Amino acid sequence: MFIEKVRDCFLTQHIEEITRIRGDSTGNTLDLLFSNEESIVGDIKLESPLGKSDHACIYFHCDIQEMEDKSKKQVYMYEKADYLLMKQRLMMEWIQYLSLEPDIESKWNKFKGKFQAVIDECVPKKIIRGLRVSRKRTNEKLPINRKLWAKVKKKQRLWERLKIMKTKFNERACTREMYLETEKEYRSLNNQVRWETRNILKRKEQEIAKNVKANPKVF
Repeated sequence: MFIEKVRDCFLTQHIEEITRIRGDSTGNTLDLLFSNEESIVGDIKLESPLGKSDHACIYFHCDIQEMEDKSKKQVYMYEKADYLLMKQRLMMEWIQYLSLEPDIESKWNKFKGKFQAVIDECVPKKIIRGLRVSRKRTNEKLPINRKLWAKVKKKQRLWERLKIMKTKFNERACTREMYLETEKEYRSLNNQVRWETRNILKRKEQEIAKNVKANPKVF
């Protein structure tokens, strides 16, 4: 059913590598990336998971542009509507007014047309420009020292090696012990990185709380 819906919508799935590795499992591609145009997605990179997650982080470039709708459109100013006049216009014999219509759909269309005409008469309009549909935000990065950054890079290299070892293990090209040893090394380093980044984040939060009165817009 899921695959049929993807095909019906003419979507392209871009992830072809294993995105989840855990224990003796064969590895799975559980994290997917779809687009309605194949050419707009590129530079896909799978990097080591964050924290305790066993799902890879997916980085990719999407070739889209920030758009701004500059078109003009009319909107009703209901706060300035003449509701008394509207009430008077709608006080009519609706049964008699709609009785000549042959079916429900015709009656509805006639009612809707009349109601819309009353709105156009009693509610003033104004012209507005379209609003910006997307905005860019910049987030302050955590102050990571060189030692921790080196561990992050080593973690990524271990993740790449773990994927290779998983493929070899599935193909019976390496022993289970060799694969589990690589996984153990990766998990150990991942826990170190997670613990150190949490401490940095905690210190950053404490600094913000300490200086919030002097700099209330820090975040």
